[in-house]
Amino acid sequence: GSGALLKAHGTTSVASDDLTLSATRLPLTSFTMLLGSRATRNIPFRDGRLCVGGSGTRIWRFQLRNSGQWGAAVFGAGIVARSLSFSTPAGYINSGDTWYFQTFYRDTTGPCGSGGNLTNNVKITFTP
Repeated sequence: GSGALLKAHGTTSVASDDLTLSATRLPLTSFTMLLGSRATRNIPFRDGRLCVGGSGTRIWRFQLRNSGQWGAAVFGAGIVARSLSFSTPAGYINSGDTWYFQTFYRDTTGPCGSGGNLTNNVKITFTP
């Protein structure tokens, strides 16, 4: 298939915290989670390519959703606020930070039969 797609909406303002990320073209009623990291990579993972996290850089799980009957999921607003609940300041989103986001989703009918897949990643540089 054509794979799922992740897009950003809203602003990159830390103060506004109105950024949302939408994943579309997901399998119906599939669980999907928003992942974020300060680094990027490109390695095979399940039926896709893992594009977040790098050598020695943590991957943070932001939100979990179900794609429902439309095969779509929306994450945020409140992504900055959610980052402040992580156990260490290394996971906090601050103005000037660049983060990479990607969603992992259950895909029981994927091309490689691994049971999971990933969307593209989205690069966000946060502003005041």
